[in-house]
Amino acid sequence: DHARVAKTEASDIIYQIDLISEETILTWFEENWIDRPAIHLVMEGIESMGEVIFPKAAQSAEWICIIDPIDGTRGLMYDKRPAWFIAGMAPIKNPATVPTLSDLQISVMVELPNSKAGYADHFSAIRGCGSEGLACERIQLFDKTVSSITPKPFAGIDLRHGFASFCKFFPEGKILTAEIETAFFQSLDTTVTQGASLIFEDQYISSAGQFYEILMGHDRMIADLRPEVFEKLGLQAILCCHPYDVAGWLILAEAGCVIETPGGDSLNAPLDTTTPVSWVAYANPEMAQALRPKLQQTLRETLNPDA
Repeated sequence: DHARVAKTEASDIIYQIDLISEETILTWFEENWIDRPAIHLVMEGIESMGEVIFPKAAQSAEWICIIDPIDGTRGLMYDKRPAWFIAGMAPIKNPATVPTLSDLQISVMVELPNSKAGYADHFSAIRGCGSEGLACERIQLFDKTVSSITPKPFAGIDLRHGFASFCKFFPEGKILTAEIETAFFQSLDTTVTQGASLIFEDQYISSAGQFYEILMGHDRMIADLRPEVFEKLGLQAILCCHPYDVAGWLILAEAGCVIETPGGDSLNAPLDTTTPVSWVAYANPEMAQALRPKLQQTLRETLNPDA
């Protein structure tokens, strides 16, 4: 039942499991967001409700709260792999202007484990506070015991013998993405030695899940280029990453990782549910400095060879 398509929104396909989470979150805000600064809630699946503000008596919002109730629905609904809850908060400085990802001041990611898991991790970050503003904890699901965990992003710049992935979850755009990926790795001259592949990939269908793998040192680099690939192929920008998917970017940044656009700029998409977002995450600034030019050159040569 959880895997049944419930409806199709402009932001994504909504499965039955998504409806459960949406109802839960709206109820939580109604019951708990009372004597607090007014927020405008942005979340996939509630677009048809218009502007949703809590507390309900408020006439206007001071903050925008963007949420992805389940990032990684497809993996969780088949009980394959944990999904993640994501939330970000940004102040509304000008009512006529929608805040962007670069305006986020707080980010939260909470693991939504599959049925056989015994633990769930959660992270939060306050902008500008570095490690002092990070809260990183592991919950033992059977007795609710909480313990601290420490993010340990990879410290080197070499991708060999580690995981580095280019997102290609769906048939659309897979071939072109693989061409970009292959050209990029070949430019590093580290992919094949004596017939052995030295760089591995992991297609974790959850942006927050991918962030987690970078945070914990499991992955070294991840690139989600779906908007560029779909545009090149003349495809509609569906099944792309959206701002709510990457609302946890602040946690990576405060932990010392680098997350940016493929062009090397800050993520600045408006906090909505429809804008396509492409991003690249590197484990550390030194890796970003070493690999960024190679990736950008690869993109120029593969997407705009006549430019």
